Amino acid sequence: MENQGTALQVDTAVQAVLAALDWKSSPDSRQHATAYLESLKAGEVHVLATVAFALVKPDRTSEVRLVGLKLLQHLIRMRWESLNVDERQQMVSMAVNLLQESAKPNEPWVLKSQVSALMAEVARREGPPLWKDMLPALYAMGSISALHAELVATFFRWLPEDVTIHNEDLDGERRRQLLQGLSQTLPETLPFLFKLLDHHFGTAMAAAKQNQMESVAQHAAAVTAALNAVVAYAEWAPVVSLANHGLIKACGFLLSAAEFRLSACEVFKLLAGRRRPLDESAGNYNVVMEGVFDTLCNASKAYFFELNKLAASGEEKDDDFERFGECLCEAMVALGLQNLHCIARNDSKVTDFLHQMLCFLQHPKLALHSLALPLWATLLRESSLAMSTTDHQGLTEKEKEKRSHAVHISPDFCALLLDIAFQRLLIKDGGDESWVQEFSSASDFSQFRSRLVEVVRHVASQQPVLAASKVAGRLQVAFSSSTFESVSSKEVTTLETTQSFLENIMNGIQEKTMAAALAISASPNELKTLLEGILQLLLTVKWEGPILVELHTRHFDAMGPYFKHASAAIPVVVEKLFELLTSLSPSREYGDTEKDTMRARLQVCTSFLRLARAGDAAMLPYMQGIAERMTTLHSQGRMVRSELNLLGESLLIVGSAAGSEQQLQVLGWLFGPMQQQWIQPAWQDKYLANPACLVRLLIQDSSIADAHEEMWSMYHTVTFFERALRRCTSPVGKASSDPSATADYVDIDGAVTPTTGHAMIPHLTWMVSPLLKLLRCMHALWSPSVVTSLPLHVQGALVMTESEQAALLGELAPSRGSAVTGADSGSNIEHNKVKEIRTWLKGVRDAGYNILGLAAIRVGEGFFVEVDGRSAALATALLENIEHMELHHTRQLLHLVVIPLVKVCPAALWDPWLRLLLPPVLIHCHRVLTTAWTSLIREGSVKIPSNRSVGSDINYQSSMQQIKSEVIKEKLLRDLTRETCQLLSTAASPALNRTTQQDTSEGDGGGMDVAGLQQLNTGNSLIWFLLQLGEAATAALHVGIDALEWPDSESVHKALVFCAAVTNVAALASDSQLQEVVAKDMFSSAIRALMLESNASAQSELVGLLRDIYLRIGSRLSTPRQVLLALPSITPDSLSTFESALYKSASAKEQRQLIKNFLLSAGGDQLKALLPQKNTNVITNVTNPAPRRFSERASHRDREEFGNIGLAAII
Repeated sequence: MENQGTALQVDTAVQAVLAALDWKSSPDSRQHATAYLESLKAGEVHVLATVAFALVKPDRTSEVRLVGLKLLQHLIRMRWESLNVDERQQMVSMAVNLLQESAKPNEPWVLKSQVSALMAEVARREGPPLWKDMLPALYAMGSISALHAELVATFFRWLPEDVTIHNEDLDGERRRQLLQGLSQTLPETLPFLFKLLDHHFGTAMAAAKQNQMESVAQHAAAVTAALNAVVAYAEWAPVVSLANHGLIKACGFLLSAAEFRLSACEVFKLLAGRRRPLDESAGNYNVVMEGVFDTLCNASKAYFFELNKLAASGEEKDDDFERFGECLCEAMVALGLQNLHCIARNDSKVTDFLHQMLCFLQHPKLALHSLALPLWATLLRESSLAMSTTDHQGLTEKEKEKRSHAVHISPDFCALLLDIAFQRLLIKDGGDESWVQEFSSASDFSQFRSRLVEVVRHVASQQPVLAASKVAGRLQVAFSSSTFESVSSKEVTTLETTQSFLENIMNGIQEKTMAAALAISASPNELKTLLEGILQLLLTVKWEGPILVELHTRHFDAMGPYFKHASAAIPVVVEKLFELLTSLSPSREYGDTEKDTMRARLQVCTSFLRLARAGDAAMLPYMQGIAERMTTLHSQGRMVRSELNLLGESLLIVGSAAGSEQQLQVLGWLFGPMQQQWIQPAWQDKYLANPACLVRLLIQDSSIADAHEEMWSMYHTVTFFERALRRCTSPVGKASSDPSATADYVDIDGAVTPTTGHAMIPHLTWMVSPLLKLLRCMHALWSPSVVTSLPLHVQGALVMTESEQAALLGELAPSRGSAVTGADSGSNIEHNKVKEIRTWLKGVRDAGYNILGLAAIRVGEGFFVEVDGRSAALATALLENIEHMELHHTRQLLHLVVIPLVKVCPAALWDPWLRLLLPPVLIHCHRVLTTAWTSLIREGSVKIPSNRSVGSDINYQSSMQQIKSEVIKEKLLRDLTRETCQLLSTAASPALNRTTQQDTSEGDGGGMDVAGLQQLNTGNSLIWFLLQLGEAATAALHVGIDALEWPDSESVHKALVFCAAVTNVAALASDSQLQEVVAKDMFSSAIRALMLESNASAQSELVGLLRDIYLRIGSRLSTPRQVLLALPSITPDSLSTFESALYKSASAKEQRQLIKNFLLSAGGDQLKALLPQKNTNVITNVTNPAPRRFSERASHRDREEFGNIGLAAII
C-alpha cells in the first residue's frame, strides 16, 4: 500500500495533469502544473517511477494514463542508468505486465500504442541480451488473441523504427549493436509477422461471413498492426529475406483488400526505393524486384479499372481510395527510379510498366499526374544521355551501368507524352486558379510546369521530327480558330500554350541536329520542311488587336533557334515584325486598352532584339534599312521612345558584331539626341535642380502630353544607357548578348575591366553628372522635410506593393484585380497614377545604380578619372539622405554601387573616392543593424527607423498583418546584414590586400610571432586604409565583430573574412589599440559565436580565427589568455597544459582541433556550434544503405500520440 507521502505525490501529479490539460485554467496554473511535471522528471528516479506507475493504473482517466506512460518512457530513455540491475529487471516485468493488461476490448488505441512503445524502449535499453528470453515470450503472447496480437505487432513496429529513424540520441556503436541484434532476430520475427497477417486476415474474413463484427474489428486491427510492423522492417531488412518468409506475397495479396491496401502499399513504396545489395544476394534481389514490378502493375490495373468504373457510375471517390492511388503512384515512381534495371532486359515488362505510368500521367487528378512526372523526366534524361554518349571513357562504373540500363522511350510513347504535356500546359497560374486545390503552394505548381517543360524538351531532343510535327499540328488548329480580333480567355490560354510548346520544342532540338537539317548544302529533309512550314504559317496568319499581335510576336520569339541557322528567313521576319508594329497605333492615353496596345508594341520591339541576338552577323545587311524605318516612324510620331530604345539595342548588338568602329557609330547615332538634351543647363535646372522640380514632373496630368512624355523620356534614357553599357562589355569587338543581364544584377566576378578605349567613355562624360543630380533628388523624397509635403500620389508610390511583400514572404502575389491598401486604394485612375510613379522611381533608381556600378567595373580607371568633381558629386548624391533610406533601398545601393566601386577602385584613387564613400555607409549601417538585431534578439521584434514599406504603425494593423510585417522586416534586416558583411568581405579580399594575406603554412613555428616575416605595405591594403577612417573604422569593426553573434550564418561567413583580414593587419602593424580590440572584443565574440547552433557550418572558420588571434596577437598581449581564464572550468594549470600542446604542434589543423577540444571542456553543451549536429539518420538497408524516400509516418505518429489534447506542451 502506498504510504501517505507517495499518495500525496501521486495526487499532486494527477491534479497537475488535469490543470495542464484544462484550458479553462489560468495561464499561471498551467505553467505551475507543467513546471511540477518537469521537476518530477528531473527529480529522484524512484519517486518518478513510483508516481508514473501509479498514474498508469486502469482506474485513471486516459489523459492521466497517457502522461504516466510518457513519464515512464522518459525514465527508461533518460534515467535508466540510475537504476540498479534488480530495479531494471522489475521495470522489464512491469512493462510486460502493462502490455498484457492492455489487451482488452475498448482500450483506447493511443494507450495501447504507447504501452507497446514503452516495451520497445525497455527492449532497446537492455539490448539484445534481453531479447533471447523476451522475444519468444512475446511471440507466444501474440498467439493468445487478436488483442494480444495487435499489441505485440505494435511493439515490433516501434522496436526497429526508433532505432533507424527517430532516436537521434543513440551513438554509433550502440546503434550498430541494436541493428545487429535486430538482424539476428529476423529469422523468427519475419515468420511471426507473416503468421499474424495470414491467421488474422483469414479469421476476420470468416467472422465477417458470420456477421461477428466485433471479432472482425479486433482481427482487422491485428492485421493493420502487423502491416505497420512490416513497414518498419521493409525499410532496412534484406529484401530477399522479406520475400522468403512470404511477407511480400502477403502484402501483395492485401493490395486487393480495401481496408488494408493503403498500409500494404506503404510496404511496397519502401521496397521500391531500396537499392540492390552489393553481396552475393544481388541475383535473388533482381528476381524479387521483378515480382514486385508484376505485383504493382497488377495493382495499378485494378486501381484504374475501379477508377473508370467509379467515373462511369458518377460515384464519388472516398479519401482512402485517393490516398491509395497517390501511394501506389509513389511506389511505382520509386520502383522506376531505383530498380528499373531489374526488368530492363524484359521488353514486355518494361512496356507494361510504362503503360501504367502513362495512365498515372493521364490521371484527372493533377496531384497524381505531378507525382508521375519526375519518373518520366528522369527516364527521358537518362535515355538522352545514353543516346548522346557513345564514348564511355571517364565514366564511373555506376554511370556506365546506368547508361547500359537506360530505357529507350519509343516514338509512340513520345507522341503520347507530347499530347499529355500540351494538355497540362493549358493549366495556367491565373484566372480561376483551380490548380490551388491540387497543389500545396505556388512553388509546387511552378515545379510541376518545369517538369512538364523538361519532358517536352527531352522528347524534342530524341524525336525532333515527331516533336516538330506535333507542334505544327497544334499551331495549325490553334491559328485556324483565332482569326478574329476579339478572343476569349480560353483561346488566349490556348495560344499562350502553343507558344510555350513551340518554344520548348525548338529549344529541345539539339543544335547540331538543327544545323545539319538547315544547312545550305543539306538535301531536303522532313525536319527542314516542317520548320519552314511553321515559319510560313506564322508569316501568313493575319491577326488584329493588341492581344493577338503580342501572342503572334511571341511565336516568332520561340523560333529563335531556327533563325540562328536560317539566315535567309531574317528579312521576311523583319518585314513581318514591322507590319505587326505599324498595325497598332501608339497612344498617349493610359487606359487598360491603351496599356494592352503599348505592351503589344513593346513585345514586337523586343522581338527585334531577340532576332538580332539569334541572327547576329546575318542581320548586318539589313541594319541600315531598320535604322531608316526607325527614324521615319519616330519622326512621324508612330514610334515612342521606349520602342525606339529596344530597336536601337538590337542595332547595337548587330553593329557590335561588325567591330569597334561600327559599334562607335551606332552608339553615336543612338545617343546623339539624348546627349543634346541632357547637357542643356536649362533642362537640368527645370527638372533636376531640387526635389520639387522632380515632383512637379511626376505629378503632371497624363493629359499634358509634353510633360508626361518628358517624364518617360527621362526614364527611357537612363534605362537605355544602362542596357547599352551592358551590351558594350569590351572596348572593341563583339557586344554582349547575354539575355540574363537584368536591371537588378551586376556581374562583378565575370565582368571585364578595361582601362582605356571603352566605347562608352565619351558618353559617360555627359550622362554621369545629370544622373547624379537626378538620383540626389530621388533620394531626398524619403527625407522627413520632403516626404510630409509630397502629394498623395507620390507618397503612395514610396510604399512597397503587395506583390513585393508577397515575394519577400514567399507567397503567391495577389491577383491583378485584388484591392490595394493604403495610398493605393481609391479609384482606378489614382491607383494607376501611383503605380506609374512607383514604376518610374524604381526603374530610374535601379538603372541609375547599375550605370554607376557597371561603369566602374567595365570601364575601369576611365570611370574614376576626376571630371567635374565626380567623386564628391557621387558621394553627395548617393549618401546625403542615406539615414532616411529604407532597408531594401540601402541594400540595393550597397549591392549595385558601393561594392562594385570598392572592388575596382584603383589604390591610387582610394583617398578621393572611398574616403568620401565608405564612412557614411558604414556608420549608417552600423547604427541600423545594431539597433535592429539587438531588438530582435532581446525582444523578438525588429526595431528599425520609420519604414513606410511595411507600415510601422501597428495600431492600425490586424494581428496577421503585424505578423507579416515582422517577417518582412526580419527578411529585410537579414538582406541588409548580408550585403553589409559582403561589403566588408570585399574590402578584405586578397586582391585589395595583396601584402596582408594570411600565412598559409601548416603552422606558426610553434606559435612564434610571424609579424617579422611580412611587411605591411599600407598603400596596397584596403583594410589598413579603412581602419584609418576614424568613426567609420569603428563602425566597420563593430559590424564585423557583432555579426559573428547575429543568428544569420550567411552573414557570419562573410564577416569572418573581414575579421581574419583585420587580425592579419593587427599582427603586422604596431597599432596597440587595434590589437587590443582584436584580442579582447573579436576573440570574445568568436567564442560567444560558437554558442549559436546556426554557426555550426562556420565552426571551422571561427576556430581558425581564434587560433590566429591566440598565436599572433596573444604572443604580444595577455588579453586572449585572460578571456580564456574567465571561462568556466578553465584553470591556470589547464590553460598552461593547453598552451604547451598548442605551441608544440606544427600543424594548423591539429592546433584548431586542440582549441576546439579545449573550448568544449570549458563550455560543454553551451558551445552548440561545436557539438555534433543531430541529423535524421535513416537506415534503409543493413547490407547496403540507401536514401529513404519521404514518409509522413513520423508526423502521423505525433498525431496518434497526442491527438487534440495538447500533451506535447507537458511532456
